[in-house]
Amino acid sequence: GLEDSSWITALPLWNLAEFQGVKAATFFWPESDARINGRTPSYFYHYSHPVPNRQRIEQIIDWLKLPEKARPRLVTGYFSVVDTMGHRFGPDSKQVKGAVQHIDELIGELWRKLQTEVDASVNLVLVSDHGMAPILADKMIEVDDLNIDSDRFTVINAQTRLLIYAKENTSEQHIESLRQRLKQTTEQPFYIETESALAQRHFVNSPRVPAIVLATDAPNSFATRPAEERSDGGTHGYYGTRDMDGLFVATGNAFNKGQSIERFENIHIYPMLAELLGLEILTEIDGRAEVLRPILETH
Repeated sequence: GLEDSSWITALPLWNLAEFQGVKAATFFWPESDARINGRTPSYFYHYSHPVPNRQRIEQIIDWLKLPEKARPRLVTGYFSVVDTMGHRFGPDSKQVKGAVQHIDELIGELWRKLQTEVDASVNLVLVSDHGMAPILADKMIEVDDLNIDSDRFTVINAQTRLLIYAKENTSEQHIESLRQRLKQTTEQPFYIETESALAQRHFVNSPRVPAIVLATDAPNSFATRPAEERSDGGTHGYYGTRDMDGLFVATGNAFNKGQSIERFENIHIYPMLAELLGLEILTEIDGRAEVLRPILETH
């Protein structure tokens, strides 16, 4: 939130826009209420208070009805209900189906209103940040059972991954001997991520990359809470499963009609949107503009 955006080392798209004189508006887009590089979007809401989903649609339309000088050219909105239901009840639940239908209906409403109530020509891009896989309470790996020395290591449970950071006084030898011991723990359904597998996913040259990353596959996950508090549900963060795929749908004058494209990593959306808004990329990013250029009407 507003207190601390220091963990963000990239330049958010709304920041990029505002720095180049393009107004941005964000409704609950994650971290968009934080002051980043000294700036917030021109229009934004604080993430805390619950706002009915339909009201978010109405606000987006109101922003786009503003007089041209005040009107934002980049508007982002986020709906969390599908994620919430997916974590709580699992991806195949009737609750998730209901949430998807609800959001689908709202997006339909947004699209209709863009056609009938807004004069400006608007491109609509729909993305989800991830998919969801089912997890089971009785397939949870007890982190305490791994007996990782807390004097030498800090352990962060990321559910699908266990992140093991070496403390300052911990030698390479300590790390190596822990790695060997974990490798030999064969009765547990986890494995150690290799350097090259992590590098493929952009985990390089950062203090955030742990000394050892343990990984597992659904429906297994790592657990630190007591057994009686565990329940089946869903989560994301697994690797190599199509269950993690997100969606990408784009429509409007900027996009070719009726075109389907190969799967791509969603990091490539940032440079594509920057290109649509006529923005210059100011920092080094992993996304490449040419990946999505073929879907643009103007390429």
